[in-house]
Amino acid sequence: MYMLPLFPLNTVLFPGTPISLHIFEPRYKEMVHTCLENDRVFGVVLIRHGQETLPGHPDPYPVGCLARIVHSEKLEDGRYHLTAVGEERFRIRRLDGSKSYLQGWVETLNNESPRLSTLRRIRPLTALVVEYLRMLSRISDLHLDIERLQMPEDPVMLIYLAASLLQIPPHEKQSLLELDNTAEMMHMVERMYRRETVVTAFTGEIDAASARRAAWLN
Repeated sequence: MYMLPLFPLNTVLFPGTPISLHIFEPRYKEMVHTCLENDRVFGVVLIRHGQETLPGHPDPYPVGCLARIVHSEKLEDGRYHLTAVGEERFRIRRLDGSKSYLQGWVETLNNESPRLSTLRRIRPLTALVVEYLRMLSRISDLHLDIERLQMPEDPVMLIYLAASLLQIPPHEKQSLLELDNTAEMMHMVERMYRRETVVTAFTGEIDAASARRAAWLN
């Protein structure tokens, strides 16, 4: 186990995916300053109970993701703009509230090596992700150059990237982050993509129909 600064957020960070943060609270400015002076890592954990900006420490879920700072910009008033990238997962064994920011004694979590059946699902999952992103681009202001999108060949990294792109509640993403079994992870994320593709397609049809009715009435 090792001691790790923790940043409770209303978001889930996955290994291999980036996160941009605006640091303005004094306790987290202190945390970032300490991280930059040392090994530039902290843990991102989803808040289970409480809120980010209230006094005291919110209660986090037990599994989080290590975040490594790859770019930082310190503003004149002491705030920071950060870009970090998720690395390994960890499980909190004991929380420590002795500093202004939350810390935890954590241990690293490892994924089970993927089986051949999981490796065979890489191409179908990639197709599901591309179809879903195309739908999102059509019905929202999200503009993606999908043709240039490069998906990881490593199945675990593909699953994590796919999970990060889903527009679903954080607690559902958390359930994926907590899994160790790669085959189970692949099955769950595929099921989520099929569900969200149907929901997104239905939402797009409703929006288009509403627009046509509004145009006719005007």
